[in-house]
Amino acid sequence: MARLQCKDSEYGIPVATRIPEEIAYRFNEEAEQEGKTLSRYIAEFIERAKYNEQRLKELEARIVGGNKAVRRFILELSEGNSEQINQYIEIYNSILKNEKSK
Repeated sequence: MARLQCKDSEYGIPVATRIPEEIAYRFNEEAEQEGKTLSRYIAEFIERAKYNEQRLKELEARIVGGNKAVRRFILELSEGNSEQINQYIEIYNSILKNEKSK
């Protein structure tokens, strides 16, 4: 098992002491399983998190754009009739709910 604490003071305060203990132990076990040092595992974890953060931003932008298109489509389709707008919104929400449950 990799060390959670450095004994050599030239390295400063180790990362493992700056994160919650249960996460440090979990990361340490995962690093050991992959044959990596704790610091290498944490560095790669941060790189993956950074990549995933960018992907989430891109997906969020696509969802927002899609929602705007749906709103515009419903408005055009209903020709401004508020009853029809509500019906189309209910249908759309029902479709989304069904898709999420699959």
